[in-house]
Amino acid sequence: MEPGSAVNDGLDPHATPPRYLKQIYKEFQVMDDEALRLDGRLTSFHVDSAASPLEGWRQEASMSPDHLKSAFHEFNHSDDSFVVDDDDEHEQFQTSRPAYESTALPACHDDRQSTNVLPGYGTAEGSFFSYGPSSKTFLPRDPTIHRAITASKLINRKLRWMTIGGQYDWTSKAYPGGVSPAFPRDIGTLLARLFPKMKAEAAIVNIYSPGDTLSLHRDVSEHSGNDLISLSLGCDAIFVVGATLPAETSRGADRCAVIRLRSGDALCMSGESRFAWHGVPKIVAGTCPPWMRDWPAESNQRFEAWRGWMATKRINLNVRQMFD
Repeated sequence: MEPGSAVNDGLDPHATPPRYLKQIYKEFQVMDDEALRLDGRLTSFHVDSAASPLEGWRQEASMSPDHLKSAFHEFNHSDDSFVVDDDDEHEQFQTSRPAYESTALPACHDDRQSTNVLPGYGTAEGSFFSYGPSSKTFLPRDPTIHRAITASKLINRKLRWMTIGGQYDWTSKAYPGGVSPAFPRDIGTLLARLFPKMKAEAAIVNIYSPGDTLSLHRDVSEHSGNDLISLSLGCDAIFVVGATLPAETSRGADRCAVIRLRSGDALCMSGESRFAWHGVPKIVAGTCPPWMRDWPAESNQRFEAWRGWMATKRINLNVRQMFD
């Protein structure tokens, strides 16, 4: 399916993933670090990837250092974020960044907002991090269903996702009619600079800890075939993506990709892969970049009580266009 084509006719959001893909998902779900390192099916993109060809992938495009720096300068409204320490903890914009395309799955490039805790506990006043881990108790809307919990438990374990822009209805698996909340301008502008084929209208922010997973599924509720963008921050994730075959055959492994997504990776699902099955069977503990681990603590001591929170987390921003 080409970007912008007529879209998800006949694709059931309640359908079951193919057996071959579920098997691959289960295999990676139980792997330890050494098994991941040795598994030849796992693709990992990093700074040196451009130096040697990656089996099953071809370079589709590249983004120049000037283009990347310009886009992030506009996002941050300052050049301050590009000051790099001598120990090179922060990756520098010195060379072009390659964009790869899978040869198995063409074009698989690496207020009214809601959260999963909203139905049970309501909203916070400002940032959840503005409360100390034990200084705030969140009371349930219905104490016969949920218990009161501290901010620490809510943020560390209960808070799993939030929606931005268009509000997806998880029960009906559809976007409600009417006017959607506006998509944040800063993130939308950055994505438009980097991925101009897609208009950012809705996003899901997933928050993972080691041991968490994302089940295999297809994003087929949008009335647009334009690109789906996934941005990763924090710990590494194992990402499985695959096609639905005409019949269950031994060729299944040839029609899927398993990717180790690292902090800072951007994955664009377009073309045939736009409506492909995908999921996250594993979060790899201890892999958050050192310079990011203290977030959300800042140099001015704001959120100091939460220093180190990001060290055990992966945050994924998954963005899509709702309508053509």
